[in-house]
Amino acid sequence: MDTTQEHINYSKAFTCVPANLFEPEKKAYYLQFLFSDECGIILHQYIADEQIVLLHVIPKSEYDAARRENPDCLFTHYMAELINHYFEQDNLVGGNQMVVNMTETGIDILCFSGKNLLLANHFDCTSTADAVYFTLNVWNQLHFDPLQDSLCLINNNEALRRHLQDYICNVIV
Repeated sequence: MDTTQEHINYSKAFTCVPANLFEPEKKAYYLQFLFSDECGIILHQYIADEQIVLLHVIPKSEYDAARRENPDCLFTHYMAELINHYFEQDNLVGGNQMVVNMTETGIDILCFSGKNLLLANHFDCTSTADAVYFTLNVWNQLHFDPLQDSLCLINNNEALRRHLQDYICNVIV
């Protein structure tokens, strides 16, 4: 019987590095470049058929508590499951796709071009207007085509869907 438990980390301090460029001894450097104020235990995990390394910070107190409860605990970041799920989808074979997950405290955005992960980011926001802004700003920066490329909303946020459909033709819920 496997007694290994999984601890899911919901830290906003995360980044992705191509696996072929990842050097474990430089984990702190990768994260300090983006999150200068974050401190804690830096963890990494391979995702997307081991093509990508997801680095994330977990507070030391949370890490220690999970280890005390189960010394064999496996740590994973919430974005790992999201990225892996959409990476494995057949509809990512061609074209560009953005995946948006709006929560009470922010918005997660994943962008793919075929099977290539272009972006995985979290933006703090609480309003639909901010979520629309972040989504369209990323869409524009990645030069996604509003007529050809698709946007997948994970949760059925009706207001967000309505606003985004004004600018993007292929919005999927």
